Amino acid sequence: MSILVVDDDKAHLEALGDLLQLEGFSILRASSPEDALPLFDKHLGAVALAIVDLEMPGIGGEGLIRELLASSCPPEIIVLTGSDDHSDTVRRVGSVVREILYKPAMPEQMMELARSIVIEWGRRTFATA
Repeated sequence: MSILVVDDDKAHLEALGDLLQLEGFSILRASSPEDALPLFDKHLGAVALAIVDLEMPGIGGEGLIRELLASSCPPEIIVLTGSDDHSDTVRRVGSVVREILYKPAMPEQMMELARSIVIEWGRRTFATA
């Protein structure tokens, strides 16, 4: 099982990926939605969780979330946002994502949430196999 982390802020991408990796998670990193989609497709069925920054260029976080959820094996999704300026977008994605966290997210909160989602995803996946 893997966690896909997508953030156009390279320092945040690396820090969050490293933190999750230290907890024993297998991490896939992408610095844009356009880089994330082929990576997700390559690992289809193995990505339990996607942590997606909402404010990114291109199709943005919202477009990426739509694409991930439309796949045959959609992951659970945590949205990261650093701004309240996108309240309409947050309301739209809030109904389809697991959690919305505001940057800077507390590391302990992120770890606990990721751990519980991955465990739940694993149970659900193996129960249907």
